[in-house]
Amino acid sequence: MSETNSPSDWRTLAADLFEKYRNEVTERLAHRNVGIDRDDLHDAFVTALLQIAANPEKFDPEQQTEMVAFLAGASQLALLQILRTNRRRKARDEKKALLVVRDAPAARSSIEVAADTELAENARNVAQSDEERNVLRLWELGHSDDEIATALKLARPDVKLLRDRLTQRLRRLGDEHRDESMS
Repeated sequence: MSETNSPSDWRTLAADLFEKYRNEVTERLAHRNVGIDRDDLHDAFVTALLQIAANPEKFDPEQQTEMVAFLAGASQLALLQILRTNRRRKARDEKKALLVVRDAPAARSSIEVAADTELAENARNVAQSDEERNVLRLWELGHSDDEIATALKLARPDVKLLRDRLTQRLRRLGDEHRDESMS
């Protein structure tokens, strides 16, 4: 494969370009973006290839640009967008966690909103302290033990212990609820 392929060849050569230039382009990106997750660098390269395949006239072989340099530049632009998106997502998650910690109604999970009000109340009543209520809410939102520990400034084993206690209480509550409905 020569480096002066016509733009119409991009669609058929995307897989070949991926295999041929993936390592070199991601290494260039890693050198320019120290500390950035390798998965994000790989995603940027894939995104750049897809964007170029969708719009092959972006590459002009008459400019005599090396293919690897062109792909690295396109990948760098894609990486910036990925990093912006990640930053916005992280800010949203942190804001949501703070709302949960502060017990804001807007932070209630969609499961809790959709659930029967009485059952949701009973589930919240299972938590016997503010710490347990915060762990329960973050857990309901799908946060991992590590994320909960970070948000609440607790040790990971403490979060696991609280979560296990809550799980046991919720199981007992569910068993009691089933027993009552069967009677």
